[in-house]
Amino acid sequence: MNQKNDLVKKALALGVSSYQSANFPQAKSLFQKVLQLDDNNFYALHFLGIILLQEHNYKIAHLLLVKAQSLKPKDAEVAHHLGLAFKGLGDANKASYCFAKAVKLQPSLAVAHLGYADVVSSMGRYEEAIKAYLAALKHDSTLIKAHNNLGTVYRKKADLASAIAFYKSALVLDSSRLDIHSNLLMCMASSDGVSPSEYLKEALCYGTQAQKTADSYTDWPLLDKSSGKTLNVGFVSGDLRNHPVAAFIESFIGCFDDGKISLTAFSTTSQVDKVSERLKGYFKDWHCIEALTDKDAATLIYQSKVDILIDLSGHTAGNRLSLFAWKPAPIQVSWIGYFASTGVSEIDYILTSNALSPPEYESHYIEQQWHIDSAGCLKVPSVDVVVESLPALKNGYVTFGSFHSLAKLSDAVIETWCEILHRVPNSKLFFKCKELVDSAFRERLIAKCEGFGIDGNRLLLEEASPLPEYFEAYNSIDIGLDPFPYNSGTVSYHSLWMGVPYIALKGDRILSRIGFANLSQVGLGALVANDREGYVERAVQFASNIEELASIRAGLREKAVRSGLFDGLKIANELEHVFRDMWQCHLQKDNK
Repeated sequence: MNQKNDLVKKALALGVSSYQSANFPQAKSLFQKVLQLDDNNFYALHFLGIILLQEHNYKIAHLLLVKAQSLKPKDAEVAHHLGLAFKGLGDANKASYCFAKAVKLQPSLAVAHLGYADVVSSMGRYEEAIKAYLAALKHDSTLIKAHNNLGTVYRKKADLASAIAFYKSALVLDSSRLDIHSNLLMCMASSDGVSPSEYLKEALCYGTQAQKTADSYTDWPLLDKSSGKTLNVGFVSGDLRNHPVAAFIESFIGCFDDGKISLTAFSTTSQVDKVSERLKGYFKDWHCIEALTDKDAATLIYQSKVDILIDLSGHTAGNRLSLFAWKPAPIQVSWIGYFASTGVSEIDYILTSNALSPPEYESHYIEQQWHIDSAGCLKVPSVDVVVESLPALKNGYVTFGSFHSLAKLSDAVIETWCEILHRVPNSKLFFKCKELVDSAFRERLIAKCEGFGIDGNRLLLEEASPLPEYFEAYNSIDIGLDPFPYNSGTVSYHSLWMGVPYIALKGDRILSRIGFANLSQVGLGALVANDREGYVERAVQFASNIEELASIRAGLREKAVRSGLFDGLKIANELEHVFRDMWQCHLQKDNK
C-alpha cells in the first residue's frame, strides 16, 4: 500500500510540474496514471479535467470534474471549470449555475465572474453580463477578455462610444491582438462620432502591427505573365456558408466565362453547410486555411498561383486580414464584406461605386478606389412570396418597419423614428429581428420608445423566423426605415425585392451611403435625406401619399430585379473587365 501511495505522490508531483511547465501531453499521461492507481484522486481528476477542457473534450472533462466536485463540493476552482465544461457542451443554464456557485464560494475569483458574464451575454442578458464583467475586472484588471467582451456587449447594445473605450483598454494590455483591433475598427467605422480620418489613422496602426509578423512576397515567379491568360482569382472569407456575403457572391460567380476567370476559395473556417457545398461547385479549388498560420496560408496561396486575391471580410468576424500583409498574390483587393479601409498597405484596391464612395473619398483609404457600376449584387431569393397590395389600404394607417439588428439602432435612430410616429397619426412601427426572442430586449426597446413618448401599443415586435415567414412579413410594411449611420445591407435588398421602399439618410462614408446607392438604382432617390430633419420630413411626406406608395409598391420588385442590385450576369461581365484591367496594370508596373 505504501508503495502504491508513493507511486501516486510521485506521478502526481511530476504531473503538476509538467502542467506548470506547459508540457500538457506529459501532464495528461501522468494524471491518467495516477487515476489508474487511485480513481478518487481529487487533484488528478481536476487537472486532467482542465487539460481536456483545453483540448475541447468537454464530455469527458465534465465527467471528471463532476467526480472531483463530489470529493470537494466547496472548491470554487472546480465549480468554475465545471462551468466551462457545461459551456462547451452548450448547456448555458448549468454553466451559469456553476459559475455563480464559484463566485459565491470565492467572490475574488475573477475568471468565474468572467465565465458567468460570457454565458449570460450569450443568452442576451446584457445588463447582467456588464455587471459580471466589471466584477471580474475589479478583481483582475488585466483580464483582456473581459475588456474585449465588454466592448462586444456595448456594441450589441448600440453604445459604440463605450464599446470603443473597452476595446482600446484591451489593446493597451496587448497591442498585438489583431482580433481585438478588428473589433475596435468595426466600431469606429460604424460610429458617427469617429471621422473617416480618425478611423484611417487607427486602421493604419492595425496594418503596421500586421506587418510586424509578415515577410511579404515581392515577386511571383510561378505566375504566367501573359496578358490574355485565364486569371486565377482567389476569395478569402469565413462567410462561404449561410451568410449574406455568400448570397452576394453566389449571384455572379456562376456567370463568369471559364476561359477568362478561374476561381479558388480560401475559407477561414472549417464550418460547412448546404450553401458551402453548393458554392464549392463554382470553384476550381477549395482550401480550408482555418488551422494554418499566416505564413503557411500565404505559402499555399503563393503556390496556388493566384493572380488576384480578394478579401471578403475586412475587419468582420473570422477575418484573416493579417494574411494579406504577406502579399501572397501580386494584386490584392478588398470587397463586399466590409465598408472602410482595411489599413493594410499590401491591399492594392478597394472595389466600390461612385454612389458609395465618390472620388473625393480617396483620402479615406490606404487602398486605391476602383469604381464599378454596382458594388454589390444579391442572389434573387428562392422563396416564392408574392408582393401583396399596400397594407395601409386595408389597415387605414401606415406601418413603418425595421428588420435590422438592434445593434444598429442607436438612441439617435430610435428617437428619430419615434418623431416620425409622432408626426404620422395612428402609424405603427414593426420591429423584427433575432434579438427580440429575448424578453429583456423587447422590454428595453419598448421602454426606449416610451421614453420618447411613443406608447408601446404602437409597436409591433416579432422575433426572427424562417425565410418564407420573414419575406411574408414585408407584406405588413408600407415604408421601411433604414438605420444610420450604419445602413442596412442585405435587408435593404430584401426590402426592395418585396416592394417596400425605405427612407435613408446619406452620410459621409460607405456604410452610410448604402441606402442612397441602392435606392438610386431603382429610381427612388427622393427617399434619401441629408440630415435627420430631412429624414423625418421624407417619411412624413411619403406616409401622407398612400396612392403614390401603392404605385411604387406595385412595380418595385420588377425595377429591383432589372437593376444591378440583382443582375449577376451584368456584374460578372463588369468584373471580368475589371480583373483584366488590374492585371494589365500589374504587368505594366512589372515591366518598368
